[in-house]
Amino acid sequence: MAKKYTDSEIWKRQRWFKKLSKDYKLAFFYIKDMCDNIGVWKIDCADLLEDTGIDEFDLSDFIKCCNKEYDKINGKLITKERIKMISENELWITGFVQFQYESKDTGKVCTTHVIGKSALDKLHKKGLYNEAIKFKYLYVNQPFNYGG
Repeated sequence: MAKKYTDSEIWKRQRWFKKLSKDYKLAFFYIKDMCDNIGVWKIDCADLLEDTGIDEFDLSDFIKCCNKEYDKINGKLITKERIKMISENELWITGFVQFQYESKDTGKVCTTHVIGKSALDKLHKKGLYNEAIKFKYLYVNQPFNYGG
């Protein structure tokens, strides 16, 4: 059994989440709970439907809805990549590692702490580490030396 942090403020402070349908809110939490330690979920919509009791689920629409955002200044629709497909059978919650492993003091993931380093190693092996840094899904306290 894996334990994961959850953001109790998501219900009040995250406008994108508040705008999701009740089925998509449940699906988001299911995927977050069933993903691995770097936020990668091996897609199994049959299990998602069976385990949650959701009647119908459109993965593409779900991703689109989760990534929908509105510019605070002009109100225009923009996209924020919170969830993305990384292969035909894997989905990645892009901010997962940052949220789960960040230091509350620095707001960065420690590259030398055993748990954070393990997640960063796995991100690197999956080919996601550089993307996470580039697109600011991840902030680290110092350059990361991949352990191979």
